[in-house]
Parts: sequence; C-alpha cells; structure tokens
Amino acid sequence: MVAPSLGTTMAIGAAQGATLGLADTMTPETRLEAAAQQHLANTGRGGCKITRGYLLQKPLFEFWFECAATVPTG
Repeated sequence: MVAPSLGTTMAIGAAQGATLGLADTMTPETRLEAAAQQHLANTGRGGCKITRGYLLQKPLFEFWFECAATVPTG
C-alpha cells in the first residue's frame, strides 16, 4: 500500500474541502507506482514487477507485484 506524504495528504484534503470536493488533487497513480517499485528495489526485490494497482481509499493505492521464482542452491 502506498500513500502520499502526510503533508501532501493534508494539502489534498484542504483543497478538496475548500472546493467542496470539486478539485481532484490526487497524486497520480503512476507516481505512487514508481515509489512502490523503488521500495522493491531498495529492499532487495528489484527484479520484481508490479502487475496491477488500484485506488484502495483516497489517497491510498495498493499495488500487487510478482517476483521470479528462485531456485535454492546447495
């Protein structure tokens, strides 16, 4: 699950409140997907690929990923 920073989330809420919900100030899904992919790389799973993602609840996105199977050596 990926979400914008707390400050960004608060700004999104303020903008939507000031415009009675008419302003769509969501962080683009592609930006959050890139953050999720970077997290995989930072945690040793750079070979994994994000296969799908969806809006879970504004502004939270959930992404699914698959990793190549590894064969144990030994």
